[in-house]
Amino acid sequence: MADFTALFGAPSARPPPRPSAPPPEAAPPSKKRKRQKGKKPAAEPSAAAAPAPAKKSAGDAARAQLAGARFRHINELLYTQGSADSVALFEREPGFFDAYHEGFRLQAARWPVNPVHLVTRWLRAQPETWVVGDLGCGDAELARSVPHRVHSFDLVANNERVTACDIARLPLADRSLDVAVFCLALMGSNYVDFLREARRVLKPRALLKIAEVSSRFANLPAWLAMLDGLGFELLDRDGSNSHFLLFTFRKRAAAPPPSPVAAVPLKPCIYKRR
Repeated sequence: MADFTALFGAPSARPPPRPSAPPPEAAPPSKKRKRQKGKKPAAEPSAAAAPAPAKKSAGDAARAQLAGARFRHINELLYTQGSADSVALFEREPGFFDAYHEGFRLQAARWPVNPVHLVTRWLRAQPETWVVGDLGCGDAELARSVPHRVHSFDLVANNERVTACDIARLPLADRSLDVAVFCLALMGSNYVDFLREARRVLKPRALLKIAEVSSRFANLPAWLAMLDGLGFELLDRDGSNSHFLLFTFRKRAAAPPPSPVAAVPLKPCIYKRR
């Protein structure tokens, strides 16, 4: 605050002494002083500024950590045990399915592209008369996104579009599908049974569409040779993005030879604890 006594002087009964010489003219303010006067004060924070995000409480952090741990545990089981065991798991613990898919959605939000959107785009360009099987459909997003008739199957039916089953044993007639889709669904130690079942329900020369995480393929040539032995001809392989591989196969009209085909394992997708 300015000192008004220094500026205007204090009242006094004695007159001030007469100066012996006129006072010197006041020097003009320096350029430095002018710059200081012209300097704008720092802007105050606007009242309309967005508030800082609220910090999570210890309880919120603990719940998030617990949810993440539960997702990782369920995910590891689905990849490393047989599909019959996974069916039994969700029958014992119905809430596990929703917990898994909530964690899955959080993971998918970090991906540069969701492969189900790529499959959707491809399928929209195919004849609408095709009958589709979405094997391991989750919440049946594919069925909601295309005009085709889609049979959606997963371990648990979490909405009216989904039929609950073990996809190693589909409730479909032989040769009833024009295309079968596995979108990140080759989960389980017996995933080759899913492929054999897909061949059973596909019409002759019908299509098999597979989208999988690239890092799961430790020996891609051996895996493709296994598909060939199961009676599927490779038509297209798309490795244009960094996370996923997309394949299009055609079911051969002739049945595969009766000799057994050795299963080529896929690496499980195990999420590390952060």
